Amino acid sequence: MKRWGKIIRSHSGPDVQELVWLIYKEVVKRGAEMYMQIFKATHCRFGWISGQLVPCLLTVPRKMVRYAEELSAINPNVMINVPASMQGKVKG
Repeated sequence: MKRWGKIIRSHSGPDVQELVWLIYKEVVKRGAEMYMQIFKATHCRFGWISGQLVPCLLTVPRKMVRYAEELSAINPNVMINVPASMQGKVKG
């Protein structure tokens, strides 16, 4: 709890989902920073970290895009995993 205290204290609103999102972005940021040296040394081949969008956003595409943009802006070695659904299945 100590590690996340600053984020939790700065979040005065009752929206728990937004608080969880802020903490998740911090986790992704710290992970990306840990792997940045590998990412640079291998010319972007290794050292990636995955930022996962939550499946509950499948029906809210604008929010999903906003969250993806926020994650990808953290560091160049953050890749975005987008959940899939049967509705998004390509027929062919």
